[in-house]
Amino acid sequence: MNKDIFLIIISFLFTMSCSVETKKGEEKQDINEEIEVYVIEPFLKNTIYIYNDNVSKASLTDYNYTPPQKCWLREITIQIKNNIAIVGTDCKIRHKILSAEYYKVDGIKLAILQTDKGEIRIAEVNTTLGIKYYFDIKYENFRASTGIGAIYCELPKKKHTPIKNNMKNDTLVSANILWFNDSVYYNFDTQQYDTIR
Repeated sequence: MNKDIFLIIISFLFTMSCSVETKKGEEKQDINEEIEVYVIEPFLKNTIYIYNDNVSKASLTDYNYTPPQKCWLREITIQIKNNIAIVGTDCKIRHKILSAEYYKVDGIKLAILQTDKGEIRIAEVNTTLGIKYYFDIKYENFRASTGIGAIYCELPKKKHTPIKNNMKNDTLVSANILWFNDSVYYNFDTQQYDTIR
């Protein structure tokens, strides 16, 4: 009886150790997935974009303090009027839009607006419940974001990500960098890609 219990325990421990090694092996595998980024025509309209989600709440982070102070918001609104964006978090802040870039990454439309106060990113995502908008807004020492949905507001963080110009016959153009903090934009006058730093 004791011998049987001992063999059962040993076989159980052996099985567990084998499964842990298998999981470690799976984690070490490199995932090389090519992500295509398209430059698209502007999709933002002169309207009000609202994020209001009680599950994944929006946050406002103040980097004037150490550690940064974070508060939760009921909603974030962005009102676009020609070249003005009015951002409503805990108060309304008027941004003058200096430049705008529009991308499409895996079916998600992304607008990156450079303003006189910082940067506004708006992602349009088609979900099963309809179209949802997610925001990531950086101005002065503040950052307002729409919870976990702000992940849609990022471009791929890989060097030499190919960008396809969706405006003319999908010609493939290679961008040198597409980092989160840099802003790669397409100049329609010169028909070239440039980087704002």
